Amino acid sequence: ILSHLGIIESDYFGLQYSASKGEVLWLNLRNPICRQLGGTAPYRLQLRVKFFVQPHFLLQDSTRHQFFLNVKHDLISGDLHCPDTSQLVELVSLIAQAEFGDF
Repeated sequence: ILSHLGIIESDYFGLQYSASKGEVLWLNLRNPICRQLGGTAPYRLQLRVKFFVQPHFLLQDSTRHQFFLNVKHDLISGDLHCPDTSQLVELVSLIAQAEFGDF
């Protein structure tokens, strides 16, 4: 998946899936997939950021973009909790600026 997206910084990413009891688990990419996924196909895997690092450590724009998409998804889905309203407003403003440009 990452090579298809042109991302060489693969250590930051992983594939997640929902187990039979609803818990979200990481797929171990060293083991056969069929041993890890229970239930019946089709399976839904999500490419997610597994390890967050400081932005200046990211070398590729495509890696930064995937980090951005991950944070945006978590914010929209409610998985990213931001108790400080001013920080939330700033984060949403930065996302809007990234999506639509400066106005």
